[in-house]
Amino acid sequence: MSDFLGLLKFPQTIVNDFQRNEFLQQFRALEVSAENPFTVTMKLGKEKRSDAMNRLSHMWYSDCAKQGAEFDAGGIKSIAKHKWGVPIMREDESFNATWLKLIIGFPTYEEIMDFMPLLPVTSLMDNAQMSRYMNDFNRVMGVKYELTDPRMVGLNRELKN
Repeated sequence: MSDFLGLLKFPQTIVNDFQRNEFLQQFRALEVSAENPFTVTMKLGKEKRSDAMNRLSHMWYSDCAKQGAEFDAGGIKSIAKHKWGVPIMREDESFNATWLKLIIGFPTYEEIMDFMPLLPVTSLMDNAQMSRYMNDFNRVMGVKYELTDPRMVGLNRELKN
């Protein structure tokens, strides 16, 4: 999808006035032309909290990639999974055993980053773990980057399980 859509390229579930107003502000800012057409689909429906957290995490990876330009969103996700996700998941015995098998050959940091996109980390998390992950990400990355407000996806500022 083109970058001209910004955060509107992500599905949005609107449940409050803040979200509606933010959506309308971004929507009004879109340039409409034959060269940049877009399709809008709206439907009624609730969203699971875990879906909102997942969408917000991807918005945050995109925010950091655009503002920092050192890594693309996938690179940011890999770094975040390694820095915050793996330590949380290593509390799980099964995950920890698998992780130890993966790193037994003493891979370099670069090699670990090569296999991070293939390793499920956040997709294995329950809501409490994902909340911890997101709060850790926000605490560190939110100092350097302007991250999408969690209220944009219907979550409170402080992500709780």
